[in-house]
Amino acid sequence: MRKNAKETRSNARLAFRRRDAADKPYGCAMGKARVAVALCGVLAACGGDDDGGNGSASDPPPRQDGEFTVYERELSPGDIGDGLLIDFNIAETGFVSEVRVTLEMEHPRVAELLVFLTHVDTGAGITLLRLPASTNPIGGAGTTAELTFGDPFASDAQDDVVANSDSPTAQAYPAEEYRPFEPMALLRGEALAGTWRLQVLDFLAGADGRVETASLSFIVSDEPLPAEVQVAQPRQVPSAITGVTQDQPFRYRAPAGSTPTLGAVTGGSASFFPGPDSAIRSGVLTYSTPTEGNVELSFDIEAGGATGTLSLPVQSLPARRSNVELLSHLSLAELGYPGSFGLDLWGWTDPVEGTEYVIIGNDRGVSVVDISTPEAPVLVGTLDTFLPNEIGGIASRDIKIYADHAFIVSEVRAHGLQIFDLTELRDFDGTTPVALQQTAHFGGFGNAHNIAMDEESGIAYVVGATQGADEGFEDTCSGGLYVLDVSTPALPTFEGCFSGASPAIPLPDTAYPTDVYTHDAHCFVYAGPDSDWSGQRLCFTADSVREAPTSPNFDNFFAVADVTDPANPVQVSRLQYANSAFSHQAWLTEDQRYAFLNDEFDERTFESRTRTIVFDVEDVDAPVELGVFENPSRAIGHNFYVRGETIYMANYSSGLRIVELNRDGDVLAVGEMEEVAFYDTHPDDDEQNEGLGQASIAGAFTAYPFFDSGVIPVSDFDRGLFLLRRAP
Repeated sequence: MRKNAKETRSNARLAFRRRDAADKPYGCAMGKARVAVALCGVLAACGGDDDGGNGSASDPPPRQDGEFTVYERELSPGDIGDGLLIDFNIAETGFVSEVRVTLEMEHPRVAELLVFLTHVDTGAGITLLRLPASTNPIGGAGTTAELTFGDPFASDAQDDVVANSDSPTAQAYPAEEYRPFEPMALLRGEALAGTWRLQVLDFLAGADGRVETASLSFIVSDEPLPAEVQVAQPRQVPSAITGVTQDQPFRYRAPAGSTPTLGAVTGGSASFFPGPDSAIRSGVLTYSTPTEGNVELSFDIEAGGATGTLSLPVQSLPARRSNVELLSHLSLAELGYPGSFGLDLWGWTDPVEGTEYVIIGNDRGVSVVDISTPEAPVLVGTLDTFLPNEIGGIASRDIKIYADHAFIVSEVRAHGLQIFDLTELRDFDGTTPVALQQTAHFGGFGNAHNIAMDEESGIAYVVGATQGADEGFEDTCSGGLYVLDVSTPALPTFEGCFSGASPAIPLPDTAYPTDVYTHDAHCFVYAGPDSDWSGQRLCFTADSVREAPTSPNFDNFFAVADVTDPANPVQVSRLQYANSAFSHQAWLTEDQRYAFLNDEFDERTFESRTRTIVFDVEDVDAPVELGVFENPSRAIGHNFYVRGETIYMANYSSGLRIVELNRDGDVLAVGEMEEVAFYDTHPDDDEQNEGLGQASIAGAFTAYPFFDSGVIPVSDFDRGLFLLRRAP
């Protein structure tokens, strides 16, 4: 989560009473609680000494089969704010057979809330309510909701949000009973006694809301429940590419201390990663579908003498490609990180042995893969992240290579720069993947979005490093160019910053502050057609600046900076372009005559096909926009690189796209550029928008076209590593 929840303390007592299973578990009478926000503390326990309302709770009557015990809290004020924790300290013993939760709340946009239930003592927890795929504001001022969550209920809260989202003032959720996001059966067998916590978060923020009443209802067994395996079934039918391995993360509960294994498999082939031993496990199945169409898969999970089944109705899609062949594929689990997100990659060719390696990142680290036999790649080892991601979401991890060393940055807070000596890979025995250890670490900056490398000069340019002095980082360059001398790879030295506007090239009147955020850069010793800049170190950058301090809108630029003297960098030129949303990446042709830039969100904002803006930079001081190339499909343009006269694009939901420049001599005409080949790593939504596809944040992240073998590795958010080759 990106927010920290505030804990709460109350003088009220916890009330209980009995209901049979047919009753709706809410509305238990009790005195009004007094809740004060504090840095620590919990709501008062059942039977505690306090002055909050209705006296000491009596001992509970003997349990009756099929009846709920209801524990309820009335909250005042119960403000959600930055996050609300509601603790129920329960002294009664026994084991949970069934649980339900009721929340009465008021919030302008209930659909923006996240709700979790956790047994604090054991760590077992489930998600009750999760932000739906559509994050459009739903619900109007004063929206109230009474939500009861339980496994027997058929209504899906997420579906109900969509059904009630036509009007901006519609009530997001009627007062009904809903299926939780994850099944409450995952909590079966938990000890009742201890602290149960409800956590309510406003994920998008910006609106007030409060919880008026919260209640937990349990059917309790006096004796431990028989051993069983409970499996959370997927909420959406997944899509797969026929014949390509795919990961399916899922949550399940197995008897404590057992060793879960994969039993019978129906409809396909699979391997199983059980996940670490915990109260509720996070497992991953890696499967493949043999045929196209709707395929019914099922997988038995066996543990402690019990069996649970994951049922997976899969839509198996054909591989969509043209003039590109698939050599092999490794899922994220096969890369050593089951349940992760695939991110950036880069390549390294061992100058001594000639072996080609892919270094592919994910949200938990990087994997190194030997692709010398691309039809049978070998995982050599994994290097874990320097620090874990504790803020939730996807934190980018990007890699560049210099002098046989990998340089790795991440948006994880305080991550800094990891450095790994790639020559250590020569010691791999070809069998068991190795847990790699970083060679060095540089901590002068914290988070970063990316890193650019001037290999001729031995200079690295970190971009998007935004943690400042308030977090212990003095020279973060405010998200601009953070210049490092890496000529001695294990001992980087800070050289300077460039993040300010040149007085000679003022920013727009709306821009605030003068510091510019650089998202990516192409930096090198210039040897192009503008002789005024020959031999100088230049960076061609994709820059953005907020229109106002808290504005979601940006002014966006293609820009050039002279960083020959990193202590005194100079803005050479800056050009604003039309229909911009968030400037993403710039890259030049090999002769440095033309530059290309893409924008990460213009396709979504303006509902266009994938756009690439083309610039003539023959005069570095005065770039000229030549026009916009559009791919035939609609997808968000992401990382792309130029080799020879060809652009290799990783366009999120449309995969690898190969575009020929078709220059007439050295003159480029945008209208002559042509997409000539593709391999779609994410065909899941290709039929949307009348066959154009969907501009979603899913699919291909990076394509690396620089291996002499012609192998093109492509990383994918969900599907891992594709090894492709352009058809002859």
